[in-house]
Amino acid sequence: MKNSLIQLQVFYEIAMSIGNSLDINKMLQESLTAYLKKLNCSAGAVFWLETLPEGVCRFVPVYSIPREIKRNPTCRHALEHIPQELSPSRLPQFLLKLPINGQWKGTSFYHIMELVDFGLLLLVKSSTDLELSVLQSLNKLNEKLARSCIACIQNEKVKQANEQLENEIHQRQQMEEVLLKAQKLEAIGVLAGGVAHDFNNLLAVILGNASMAKMESEPENGIVDLLNEIEKATLRAVDLTQKFLTFSSGGTPMRKPLSMKKLIDNVVSLECSGSNIVCDCSLPADLWKVDGDEGQVRQFFYNVIENAKEAMPWGGNIEIKAENIKVNAGKRKGIESAMSISPGSYVKIVIKDNGRGIPKGDLPNVFDPYYSTKQRGTAKGMGLGLTVAYSILAKHGGYLHIESECGKGTEVYVYLPAIPDKAAEKKERSRADTGAGKRILVMDDEEMVLNISNQMLKRLGYDVGLAKNGEEAVELYQQALISGQRFDVLILDLTVKGGMNGEDAIKQLLQIDPEVKAIVISGYATNPVMSDFESYGFKAALTKPFMWSQLKDVLKKLLEVEV
Repeated sequence: MKNSLIQLQVFYEIAMSIGNSLDINKMLQESLTAYLKKLNCSAGAVFWLETLPEGVCRFVPVYSIPREIKRNPTCRHALEHIPQELSPSRLPQFLLKLPINGQWKGTSFYHIMELVDFGLLLLVKSSTDLELSVLQSLNKLNEKLARSCIACIQNEKVKQANEQLENEIHQRQQMEEVLLKAQKLEAIGVLAGGVAHDFNNLLAVILGNASMAKMESEPENGIVDLLNEIEKATLRAVDLTQKFLTFSSGGTPMRKPLSMKKLIDNVVSLECSGSNIVCDCSLPADLWKVDGDEGQVRQFFYNVIENAKEAMPWGGNIEIKAENIKVNAGKRKGIESAMSISPGSYVKIVIKDNGRGIPKGDLPNVFDPYYSTKQRGTAKGMGLGLTVAYSILAKHGGYLHIESECGKGTEVYVYLPAIPDKAAEKKERSRADTGAGKRILVMDDEEMVLNISNQMLKRLGYDVGLAKNGEEAVELYQQALISGQRFDVLILDLTVKGGMNGEDAIKQLLQIDPEVKAIVISGYATNPVMSDFESYGFKAALTKPFMWSQLKDVLKKLLEVEV
């Protein structure tokens, strides 16, 4: 009677230790410890019956005491009776053999019992084995242990499902934030695009008149210097209108060979003159040219230098170095290797400042839209500078890398695909220096643009015709053909309010005369017609506002006349 009461007390205490936690490791630690302590066992383990995708079953250790159970020789011997893999058809045969009772060298004993619908329980006891009555009495406890293990597994699955759901919700929120940012940028792009055309028409008039005034002025009277400043400020205004368009509207680059030395010197002159920043440029004269969009590449360097300036509100130094480099496959080193730069020829530019630097944790985010360590507001920017810069460089097939340390400054490494100079480049033949005898037809819906274009072209020696829309341009061109006084080049505005635009006009003109030569002009630099003008039937493209020297170069190319 006394032994029965003791046995009941033992089973009660084991039962009370089972199922007190939904964490399977914590629950099994408490339960298995009670099994071993109350039954005077030296080791024990719980196994989970896992079904693999191919249908094979195996028993996987879930928890054991001691943790390295295979170090126990009796346990190792017992494990030999647990098959590593079982086919579904052989599993019932194995379960019918349970419990499996055995011994090791007559000094220790083991018992393998079923945990119904879950797996197995292994108990190892020294000196004496467990009596049959005890093993039979353990069945109910083992059933409770199995149910608790199943509950823990199900709880873990629910927990994982909740975590996955939370992750999906978080990812969706992030995607919604990205979409919202994209929508904001798109809205900015639409707004900027609508304003850009009209604004650039006004800038074209300012720039054209400044160019005309320079031609009529004497260099020594100082007016030319003032007009140069007007031109610089106007070009700066053009860059500002393109800043949002470049990023939000995409915009395929309008590529041409660019002198990086000239371009960077120009940006530095605009950005650093009259400020408390000292800029030291070390740009070799033989720096290779880059095949790029002049406006976008200029915007890139403006953004990077502006960012450096804002990091030094008290003043400081900006150092710009450049060199021609060739990256060979398998021979990349240093930053070139870390950035995985593709083999090829590059102009490498390093822009270094001694500003406050960027915290290490912020570096991965510096190219994110609207991310900024500066205050928001008109004077402090909107966190788009480096985002736009990164976007521009990506469109040009370039690479951008930033290294920074708080209190020491920032280094920006720029790699732009280069056009290496050819050793034996053919010289262009000399050409006439006037446009005498050549006829130009200009179509634009802005009267001010027509007036300044008329003055500029006549100043260059051309006979000029003017049209306010595509219908007038087609009619004038057709009349000129009939009279035998055809126009040599047409300049067509891409966007016309209330009339036929340049894109539709060129289609009709090509039907009238397949040999027609036309230049497309627009304040929308991101319009696909501007970047792929030849596919639409144009011979060249100019973004408004343009300087008279740019128009001069395009006409020279089309007419083989240096004007």
